[in-house]
Amino acid sequence: MLQQQINLNQPRYRTTKHSLSKSPKYTITHFKGEYTDWLRFWGQFSVEIDENEQLADISKFNYLMEYVKGEAKEAITGLPYTPEGYEEAKAILKREYGRGSKVKRAVLKELEEISPISYSTSNRLEKCHQFYNKLSKTVRTLKTLRALESSENSVYQIMDKLGPIREYLIQKDDHWEEWGLQELVDNLERYVERNPLPNNNEGSWRSSKGDCDIRSHRGDHDKRSNGVGNSKPFHEGRLAETIMGEREIKGVKDVPKPNQLP
Repeated sequence: MLQQQINLNQPRYRTTKHSLSKSPKYTITHFKGEYTDWLRFWGQFSVEIDENEQLADISKFNYLMEYVKGEAKEAITGLPYTPEGYEEAKAILKREYGRGSKVKRAVLKELEEISPISYSTSNRLEKCHQFYNKLSKTVRTLKTLRALESSENSVYQIMDKLGPIREYLIQKDDHWEEWGLQELVDNLERYVERNPLPNNNEGSWRSSKGDCDIRSHRGDHDKRSNGVGNSKPFHEGRLAETIMGEREIKGVKDVPKPNQLP
């Protein structure tokens, strides 16, 4: 009788795989231990699971173990499956991945490692879109950390990585020297919106705002000058690289000099 009473008083914290499989599934992307991804992950996890009053702490712990991978998961493996263990797991992850200084260093390091764009860069437009996506994500993270202002000294280094795209952007604003990271993102956003990625692999497409045939790099001119293909060159002796949506090649009188274009 006493043994039965003891067994009844013992908390049953561990959730079986069978019971977990019956639990609702959430659309949370796994966290793999990247500092720059912590804010995204914890924002999702805290809203959908941690703050969910319908879930017991042990169920929340099971979900945490499910969605955390790699070194982050190793750091909390072995903790007891109790409410106290769940709180300790959260504290460990927040200490390691949620500290603003570590996240900021990781974010700025990612910015430094962005590949620069040059005139000789192949797939320049695609690289520009990738550049914009990474930069805008980084700026959002810095704003969330309230660290954007202290990171503004990197703006010119980032601008230099844009190469020919930079030359185009600064021609549009006489006050470009006063830009911060957010202003750079805003101007780059307008550029990629005017220059969408092509829908085919032929190297040319129709602009959404213009009716000009765009070639993404100078190699197309070499093919035409050697008699390959039926298209005529845009400009005598050299391909005029234009900005999508800005000008219509056919019939335009004022074609900019190639060295003025990205």
